[in-house]
Amino acid sequence: MIVHRACTSTLGIGLIYLILASLAKILVVFVLNEDAGINPLSTLALLAIVYHIQVWRYRRKFGD
Repeated sequence: MIVHRACTSTLGIGLIYLILASLAKILVVFVLNEDAGINPLSTLALLAIVYHIQVWRYRRKFGD
């Protein structure tokens, strides 16, 4: 249950992050005429940190 909830919330946060990052990159490309992309390493690091925090939070909430 702990891992399931942590995975679900991390997926939701990751999807929201990717949507917002994509919209920001589209805006940069069309307004500033610069080539931009989403850095996959920083995205993976961010999601790993979010997952770690979620597991820690749910572990404290539901026990071991």
